[in-house]
Amino acid sequence: MLSFNPGGLWADCLICDEIITLDAARAACFVRNYEAVSEKLAATPTGRTSIDLDACSVEGEALDTRAGLATLPRMNSGDAPGATRGKSVYLLDAQGAACLHDLIKNHPSSLDPSVMFDLFEDCPNE
Repeated sequence: MLSFNPGGLWADCLICDEIITLDAARAACFVRNYEAVSEKLAATPTGRTSIDLDACSVEGEALDTRAGLATLPRMNSGDAPGATRGKSVYLLDAQGAACLHDLIKNHPSSLDPSVMFDLFEDCPNE
């Protein structure tokens, strides 16, 4: 659910995702590739971009763009047949990406099976 906040983090991107659910592999990939994500965000005219967190691999390839979608390198596809995963593509702006990066790095426990980060609630309202 998108909440309206007339000021602060969400004032600039009312369509950005506020709830991000990650497992340890996707979180580690996001943190490893955060600098490339930031560069991509800085280069976009809107200041926001879609990040595909399923597109990551442990090899740490560089951020790629496909049809306007910023993708992290391909995830190893070792999922069990029939396994369901949640959402993997999120719309983030620079403030949301920076906050998510900090939340992941400062998370006190394991991220498996997954952890939900609420950027609206957990990020500073600057």
